[in-house]
Amino acid sequence: MKQIIAMGGGGFSMEPDNLALDQYILDQSQKALPKILFLPTASGDAEGYIKRFYDAFNSLPCIPSHLSLFKLPTRDLERFILDHDIVYVGGGNTKSMLALWREWGVDRILRKGYEEGIILSGLSAGSICWFESGVTDSFGDELDIVKGLGFIQGSHSPHYDGETERRPAFHSFIERGLIPDGYGADDGAALHFVDGALKGVLTSRPHASAFKVEGRDGILSETKLDCTFLNEQNFKGGPSMIVKEIPAKETYELRHEVLRPGQPLEACIYDGDEDERTFHIGVYLQDRLVCIGSFYQEHEKSLSQQNQYRLRGMATLERERGKGIGSKLIAFAESTMRDKDAEAWWCNARTTAVPYYEKLGLQKVGKEFVIPEIGPHYVMYRIL
Repeated sequence: MKQIIAMGGGGFSMEPDNLALDQYILDQSQKALPKILFLPTASGDAEGYIKRFYDAFNSLPCIPSHLSLFKLPTRDLERFILDHDIVYVGGGNTKSMLALWREWGVDRILRKGYEEGIILSGLSAGSICWFESGVTDSFGDELDIVKGLGFIQGSHSPHYDGETERRPAFHSFIERGLIPDGYGADDGAALHFVDGALKGVLTSRPHASAFKVEGRDGILSETKLDCTFLNEQNFKGGPSMIVKEIPAKETYELRHEVLRPGQPLEACIYDGDEDERTFHIGVYLQDRLVCIGSFYQEHEKSLSQQNQYRLRGMATLERERGKGIGSKLIAFAESTMRDKDAEAWWCNARTTAVPYYEKLGLQKVGKEFVIPEIGPHYVMYRIL
């Protein structure tokens, strides 16, 4: 099944306190923790935009990451992109974004991913791009036409109610035959296409709408489409899960409870905890710390990469295990490590925990060894 969810506006960048449309996108994957990739190309990979993405999606049931074409994570972009369940494209300059995508072959990779079932989504530039053409402000002085990727037949105008010139410009271009018939979408409205056909319109705002606009024999018609308001997903109580960096001292109690029960609290203080290169991650459920992990810049001799981080002290409260919380922590930590130009990370994994770390994408290296008073282990690693 091929799916595209095109938002006229909304989502985390326009409605940070209302993630209904973002949650809807995640729900379509039908996975407990879908891997979602943010493409902030249209904004020039603005750091603030990327941070807001992580702030939002780290509070949702998913594993978020992003791709910067100005700071490539790998030469193998196809493998990197296709390793995700959802692609979410941000707003900005549509024309410049598409030019960069074509230069790097991202357009071709997205087409392949679309055919293979990766859900494509986005707002503004991230919605225009999927159509044959659309109304854009990429040129700066006035609205104009931009050619899209053509994954969906027809044209598109986002921000239909949010920017006063969008609607009349869209009408004019269609009426003059400059672009094909298409869809206008208000801020807070999302068009959900399945196998190229419109399945439905979802809204995060009570009065948001979407329209089918057609030109026939010199007569323009605009038809309001039926919409479903996602009022039950408005997240008015705030996010239930928060992932963030924490001070070393905040890890000690959970380390003690899960990893060192019966030992003095001092046994939970590790060498390097306060090193400026070390960072500690905590996951909170309803303001309660339930999962921790600490990352130290430390070299494992069996790995060739120069800039490595070691994971130590990862612990999750027993009653919270099996909910994907550890995966959220690792995804957040990997993003942090990439910002620090890390090439790989590793850990000494208890033999009983090897299957868990393999699910996170780690591999064993070397033979099993024993840590006194703890038990058998393997070194496991992951390339970033």
